[in-house]
Amino acid sequence: MTVRRFVSADRSVGVELEERAVTTMLKLCRRSAPLETGGLLVGHYSDWGDRAVVTQIIGPPRDSRHFRFLFLRGVSGLAGRLRRLWDTGAYYVGEWHFHPFGSPDPSETDRGQIRAFARDQQLHCPHPVMVVLGGDPRGEWDLAVATVIEDEIAMLNDA
Repeated sequence: MTVRRFVSADRSVGVELEERAVTTMLKLCRRSAPLETGGLLVGHYSDWGDRAVVTQIIGPPRDSRHFRFLFLRGVSGLAGRLRRLWDTGAYYVGEWHFHPFGSPDPSETDRGQIRAFARDQQLHCPHPVMVVLGGDPRGEWDLAVATVIEDEIAMLNDA
C-alpha cells in the first residue's frame, strides 16, 4: 500500500496519508468542482502519539453547504458514524477540504477552524490534522498538511 508521509520541520510530528484516502478525496473533489467540499479524516495515532495515520475519508455530511470559496461541513449522521468507527479502533484525526483550482495553503479561516477543533474537548483530538487539496482534481493538484501544536499551526512537509 502506498503512503504519503508529511513531517514537521523539527521532525517531531508526522502524518501518513494512505493512498486510498487521497484517491477518495480526489473523487469527491471531482464531483464537487467548482465548489468547495470536505469532510473528516479517520485513522489512528502511532503508539508514541507523534504520528497520525489517515486510513479513511468521510465525505461531506448531507447538511453540508458548498460554495465557490467556502465549505461549511455539516454534522448530520457524524456522531453515530464516529462512534461505530471508535469501536473498531478508528478515530477522528482531523478535517480535509478542497480549494477548487486554487492553492492548497490553508486560509486564515481554515487556521482558525482547526484551532477551534483542537480546543473542542468533545472531539478528543488536541492535535487535529488539516489536509487542504488545491488545484484541479482532474489534472494538476497538490496537498497542504498541517496540525496544531500548542495552539499554533504547524505546516508539515513531504517526508
